[in-house]
Amino acid sequence: MQNKFPQINIIKPSKLHKNIYKMKTISKIKMVGKKPNFEIVAYVLGIVSIVIAISTPVAGLVLGIIGLVYSKKQKTELSKKAKKLNIIGIVLSIILTIVSIIVAIYLSVNRIYNFPAI
Repeated sequence: MQNKFPQINIIKPSKLHKNIYKMKTISKIKMVGKKPNFEIVAYVLGIVSIVIAISTPVAGLVLGIIGLVYSKKQKTELSKKAKKLNIIGIVLSIILTIVSIIVAIYLSVNRIYNFPAI
């Protein structure tokens, strides 16, 4: 009677596998003492919040707040620039949200529904 299942060869770990395992544990040990670096993330979120605020102010507001939280975690020169960018993005988002609400109220009060086709 033949076995229907294929034979499985068990591979014993070689020296290479042991070295990779040692490298992983060493890198984990080295990362324990380091603090995460959020200044670049905050800087990018500041730029993105300004750009996104022009088209969708609510998304720009959310990204600006997240970036502001990340920029307050560190006190470097780049994090200070990121804080300024995020504040600009938040203010721009709030202004554009208010303007869009005012325009929507104006258009609904004056019953302007049909816009000319471009």
